[in-house]
Amino acid sequence: MHRILKTILHLFFWLTYGLFAGLISFRLSEGFGYMLQHWLFFGINAGWAAIAFYLNYFLLVNYIQQKKYLLYFITALALSVAITVLFYLVYNFLVFPTGVSIPFMEIVPSMVGTFIISCCGSLLRGFIAWFDDSGRKAELEKQNLRTELELLRAQLNHHFLFNTLNNIDTLIFKDAQRASDALIALSSILRYMLYDTKTETVPLKNEIEHIRNIIHLEQLRIPVEGYTEVSVAGDSNVLMVPPLLFVPFVENAYKYAVFKGKLPAIRIQFGCDAHKLVFSCINTFNPDSQLTTATGNMGIENIQRRLRLIYNQNYKLEINKNEDTFTVLLEIPC
Repeated sequence: MHRILKTILHLFFWLTYGLFAGLISFRLSEGFGYMLQHWLFFGINAGWAAIAFYLNYFLLVNYIQQKKYLLYFITALALSVAITVLFYLVYNFLVFPTGVSIPFMEIVPSMVGTFIISCCGSLLRGFIAWFDDSGRKAELEKQNLRTELELLRAQLNHHFLFNTLNNIDTLIFKDAQRASDALIALSSILRYMLYDTKTETVPLKNEIEHIRNIIHLEQLRIPVEGYTEVSVAGDSNVLMVPPLLFVPFVENAYKYAVFKGKLPAIRIQFGCDAHKLVFSCINTFNPDSQLTTATGNMGIENIQRRLRLIYNQNYKLEINKNEDTFTVLLEIPC
């Protein structure tokens, strides 16, 4: 807790104490004259309260933190009795030097008041400790979430990388220009993943360009013109999105897509406005194949986990299988 806030809490307590003392003075004399006439009494009481308060604030609160509640209660009660008796002796010595005996029953209410003030000291210290601990836990959770998000979005599809390198190796002797273009696209993909995605959000246009580079390399494996269609509706230059959010869906589409003569086999669409972004990825598949479960892919599971971390419940994700078509629909706020 910030030092200024701690000071305010202390001042608030002592202001309350002062108002309570003033209220007593007003009730005793129908004004504040009683407090002025007996300033020494109220001054000693203030010192009395301060000692009881801060002894508990700095010392006895440790028993509560250690969950030694019985020991705390006994010690706080004993200190309240000792402090009350001590200050009654000091007050009698200063006000009545000749000596005046005070009945024990008149001291008991003061002991109760001392005990209450002592507990207030422990409560305030406990509240500050709880506040600090909650802040540390919140910061730790935030750091853990940040770390987890970094790990989730930094995952690289190793099969895609190895397949791409093998395809480029084959192209080097067949078509040097295409091999060069593929290397440039692969370099752009790696640069984007390693350097451009370290921020919490990136421009949507950069994310789309990254996806286009992935598609360019996938076409080395599937050299069918028009196999994949990408369309963007709205202004992608101003929207910011979490990096690598859509890539697992695209990778999953290429994993399960089957060319049946009807193009495109994969259709990727972005629809954006000032309030939301709608992403869809549709691909055909072979219903007789055992690989027909989009949600079984580790990338999809990771993206679902990441969506929950980023947006909590403020997003919409639908993954449907209809005859020979997989459809992924993602809606996120902007």
